[in-house]
Amino acid sequence: MPLWTKIFHLFRLKKQPDKEPAPEEPSEFELLEDRLRKLQKYERRQANLLEHMHQEVSWKLDRILAQQDSGLPVEEIATYAESFALYRQSRPHDEALQNTWNKFTAMLEAMGIELIADNRQQFDDSRHEVCDIRFEPHLPEGSVLEVVRPGLIIHGQITRPAVVVVNTSTAQEAAAQSAL
Repeated sequence: MPLWTKIFHLFRLKKQPDKEPAPEEPSEFELLEDRLRKLQKYERRQANLLEHMHQEVSWKLDRILAQQDSGLPVEEIATYAESFALYRQSRPHDEALQNTWNKFTAMLEAMGIELIADNRQQFDDSRHEVCDIRFEPHLPEGSVLEVVRPGLIIHGQITRPAVVVVNTSTAQEAAAQSAL
């Protein structure tokens, strides 16, 4: 190859292949918008899954509680517990009776049943129903003086509130209420 040809090849412009125009790179704002859309989509999916899981757990819990309740003679247990609680109140110093009561309430707890027998506790309208009002000056107003009929809680839900006598602040209020 002659020398001039070699030199000419050095200076000759090489033909470059046709370059496709570079696509425009998305701006930072567009990238953030895209990421936000993806996060919102993910959040909706998670909310749907959480709602579905919540419904499933509720259905399973309801089914289990229904199976447990179907085997329990709740009314008979409630009647017996009421009688036993009232008998226990009439004999507060009987140690054998207290031991039997403790075992009975432990058995009820194992079955998911709790008695509402809140003597000397503050009145709670979700747990108690007032049948009478009395005045006891040494106790705070609104405290339960006597449980006339114990209430019943089954699996955390109050099925029957306790019927109670509540303390009032003055003797006149108690007399006026008793007169009614």
